[in-house]
Amino acid sequence: MSETPISPHELAANESAANESSSSGDTYEIAIVGGGPAGLVATRYCLHAHLSTALVAPELGGKVGYPFVIRGMEPVDSVWGAQVVHECETAVARSPELKHIREQAAHLAHLPDGRFQVHLAGGSSIRARAVIVATGASAQRLYVAGEKEYWGRGVSFSAVSHAHFFKDRAVAVVGGSQRTLVATLELADIARHVYLILARPQAMQELPAAPLLRRQRNVTPFVGWEVQQIYGDDFVSGIGLVGSNGETRQLAVDGVFIQFGLLPNNELVRDLLELDEEGHIPIDHRCQTRIPGLFAAGDVTNIQSEQVLVAVGEGAKAALSAWQYLVTQH
Repeated sequence: MSETPISPHELAANESAANESSSSGDTYEIAIVGGGPAGLVATRYCLHAHLSTALVAPELGGKVGYPFVIRGMEPVDSVWGAQVVHECETAVARSPELKHIREQAAHLAHLPDGRFQVHLAGGSSIRARAVIVATGASAQRLYVAGEKEYWGRGVSFSAVSHAHFFKDRAVAVVGGSQRTLVATLELADIARHVYLILARPQAMQELPAAPLLRRQRNVTPFVGWEVQQIYGDDFVSGIGLVGSNGETRQLAVDGVFIQFGLLPNNELVRDLLELDEEGHIPIDHRCQTRIPGLFAAGDVTNIQSEQVLVAVGEGAKAALSAWQYLVTQH
């Protein structure tokens, strides 16, 4: 559904209203925690269902609003499904029925009466009959010179999203997990050359698909080397390495993919739910957790896939499941 762009006056008015602090004890039918793709879509579905809805999120849109560009290429919105997220963001921002709480959620409690209490970072709290957790996941960074400066200009934390831009170019992949291996194999079919900097070589060697790497003639592994810096001009042009013996190397590349495992933002429910071995929230096919009334969607769950369109679908599914739950609890 297309939306008329929200005006600056409308946005300012809504932000002013949203910044009013929530008093302890305010009760809603549903609370959604997280303002990324899954959370925004879930919020819009709940508003369509005329549920009294609170969205707890300091910002809206997640990582969707960032363009990606490399040398010789025009800036593009590289995320499939971004337009859907932008439309939902506009609809949510201008909704008079929504209570948008621009704070971080600190803790979630399951009350004896079956309701939930969302404790906010500012010290107040709200209550809800159902909750959707859509807090996403965070990339593990290297914290080296150039990493932050060149993010979106050759540095990527997601080969799933950006590998296709590097056809016939040289790239570096940094990591030591299953996610690193998959990214390297994907890029080996596209890029001219892939330099694989292994942070945890032993862990990589034990993965079932590891022998496939040895058959890739355009993949050069660097074992026992660490990234010292990422450099360039307007865009990434190289990566600097230092070996265990102190030797330094510079590799000319157009892109650097930092591919450690993602870290689910699970702090909200860490004491409430049993998480999987990687820290994701386990859900069933209806986005329901083991606690009735508690749902989850997006990359914080064990259905994570780093794709906006998947998060959009999971957010819609969670909202529909929560709506059905609330209807049957009357």
